[in-house]
Amino acid sequence: MGLVHEVVDPAELINAAKAMIKNGLKPVQPWDEKGYKVPGGGIWTPAAAQLWPAASAILRRETSGNYPGGLAILKCVYEGLQVPFDTGLKIEQRYFTEILQTTEAFSMIRSLFISMQELGKGARRPAGIPKSDLKQIGVVGAGFMGASIAYVAAAAGIEVTLIDRDIEAATKGKTHSEGLVKDSIGKGRLTQEQGEALLALITPSADFTDLKDVKLVVEAVFEDRQVKKDVIEKVEAVLSEDAIFASNTSTLPITGLAKNSRRPAQFIGIHFFSPVEKMMLTEVILGKETGDKALATALDFVASIKKTPIVVNDTRLLRQPLRLPLYPRSL
Repeated sequence: MGLVHEVVDPAELINAAKAMIKNGLKPVQPWDEKGYKVPGGGIWTPAAAQLWPAASAILRRETSGNYPGGLAILKCVYEGLQVPFDTGLKIEQRYFTEILQTTEAFSMIRSLFISMQELGKGARRPAGIPKSDLKQIGVVGAGFMGASIAYVAAAAGIEVTLIDRDIEAATKGKTHSEGLVKDSIGKGRLTQEQGEALLALITPSADFTDLKDVKLVVEAVFEDRQVKKDVIEKVEAVLSEDAIFASNTSTLPITGLAKNSRRPAQFIGIHFFSPVEKMMLTEVILGKETGDKALATALDFVASIKKTPIVVNDTRLLRQPLRLPLYPRSL
């Protein structure tokens, strides 16, 4: 990028700098040279008159005014280009100091740095429970959400049994992953071999007995109590005694759904946001009877698919974060 001209041992810095100047390197920056002009003609040009209103509009569209740092950057450039360079640096310093003291900066530092470090160290994960090694999971419901959950799990190297009412519906769910893989290959994010390996991890099925060996099942069927009740009963009829059942519900209370379970301590909510492959935040929802093992398994699963979990209590429509604040207040 041309940002660094040469890398030398610390003891040779002065000698190297002198040698670079003797060999023709200009000892001043371009903007310190007499007659220097800003590339593009500066602020007061026809091109700039079109650029700056558009830049402000795009910033507003992308941030909805929630990130004052972005606006400060635009101001630094706009104002700094109209004054001598040293004055421009002072403008930048003052905006930086102002932004550093905002609530948004405090919240983002807390959430994206401090809390992320705590998450990496197992924050909110119950102590004394061995880490879950989830090599295979089940996803029930091959609609848009279920298919997307299957995709992110397979992308993390986890085998997925994708269940729906019939094999045609389950296979259609896998087709969603095929589309995502094709797109990733086209953008160079995956090779053809990697894409084929990912898709090989997803097995469509209409037979609930295929879930008998999995340690975690994620339910992502239609938001209807009776439909979910039927699925819970069918899954638990074949599920091993130590397996965890997780619902992806976005509106129905986990405590209420757990009443359909014969083992509510192993019932939990794992709520993904759409589109699953892009949204990093994931809610882990505790019912009143959810046990520590279910919580630990859910957090291990979310970590394995490289999502950011927030553990919340179970209330209708508005879920309450527990103790550790893990997301910016502006959200």
